[in-house]
Amino acid sequence: MDNLSETLKNLDNKLSSKFSTTIKTNSTTSEFNIKFPIPLILNNSLNYELGLLWFSTYNAIYNIGAYTFTIVDEKEGATFEIFKLTPGAYEISEIGLEMKSKSGGKDIVLEPKISLHKCLLKLVGVHIEFSKELADVLGFKEAKVYPPGTHLGERMVNINSVSDINIECDLIEGCYNNGVSSNLLYSFPSNTVPSGYKLTERMNPPIYIPINRKQISNIHIRIVDQNDKIINFNGENISMYLHLRQV
Repeated sequence: MDNLSETLKNLDNKLSSKFSTTIKTNSTTSEFNIKFPIPLILNNSLNYELGLLWFSTYNAIYNIGAYTFTIVDEKEGATFEIFKLTPGAYEISEIGLEMKSKSGGKDIVLEPKISLHKCLLKLVGVHIEFSKELADVLGFKEAKVYPPGTHLGERMVNINSVSDINIECDLIEGCYNNGVSSNLLYSFPSNTVPSGYKLTERMNPPIYIPINRKQISNIHIRIVDQNDKIINFNGENISMYLHLRQV
């Protein structure tokens, strides 16, 4: 076969094969742009779709922020003092230990009441009042002072503030989330691994969604929770592989 025939054969193979490319990205924030130095221009007469192949980061999602609580100490003449927790990922009992440490060793115990999905508060010699944020997590009432004794939370605990991890992408269309038009690319639960462990999702097979434009210079990504709030992975690297292909 001569050179011209070989070139024509290769060209014919390229024209007959369907377009497919993988886009790898890394970020330390949950909202970012994937920028193309040279815009990717696709054929207007053809259809294309995007899927997520792989997502990986460490589960560094905090369930406790710098929440506050107020202690009234009867032994010291009913003194009031406000304490602030160190942000982090805590179990119920660990929150109690943190409160005890921050308050200088006051007798405060928190225990999970697993059968009821509620929290048990045990106080000796102190009164306590929770901030709204901390009350929401532990299932107690806001702006209520709890006296010494044992108290069962009035509501179920909400220790996992992030239940869903939703990956949104502005390149896609035709997806619906709770009946509302959305650019949701993929969704999975956050509790697949404990806090501090590597969180990896491999899509096999991937779910593909039609794209909304044929000239691509930038792709905007958001990683949000079930309430559409940006998820803070606290600086951990977020790695993703996207697959763009011709239908």
